[in-house]
Amino acid sequence: MQTVSVRVPDEDLEWLMALDIAGARNPSDRIRSLIATNRRQREGTTDYVACVAMLRDFLRPFQDVVSTVERREKVHSEVVATILGGLPDVMAEAIAFPAVPNDESAVAALTRIEADLAGRMMRLLVRLLRLSITQTVPAYDQGVLDTYIAEIAEIADLIRDRRRPALTKER
Repeated sequence: MQTVSVRVPDEDLEWLMALDIAGARNPSDRIRSLIATNRRQREGTTDYVACVAMLRDFLRPFQDVVSTVERREKVHSEVVATILGGLPDVMAEAIAFPAVPNDESAVAALTRIEADLAGRMMRLLVRLLRLSITQTVPAYDQGVLDTYIAEIAEIADLIRDRRRPALTKER
């Protein structure tokens, strides 16, 4: 291990010492932890599973606050839980994408990326839409999805109508 000496502005040192970093008691421990975290983040951007884990860690403070308040107030939002559950997967597809070659297979690589990203996003959308099936949406505000459902239904009808000729021909 190497010893490194740095000068840090007072306000940055105050910020550093105010951070909640498990096991870090002094500035050296905290700086080592920040370096390790940054390194994991940079390495995680090339590996999908590591990237999902990193993004879940980013969201954890928000999830902890939501969970604490939900427990205290005896409420729950499956809408929030569904979004928080799916968001890291969607984001990781865009962050930890496979390399795009500089040759004739570039379009094939982009096609795979598109399919993976669309798949993740559509699965999240489907999960949200399933929450709207019953009259009582499992959310803090029962009408949180209502403003979007009419538009989604209209779009679904348009898609069905436009694709109906193609679907009829296939049969």
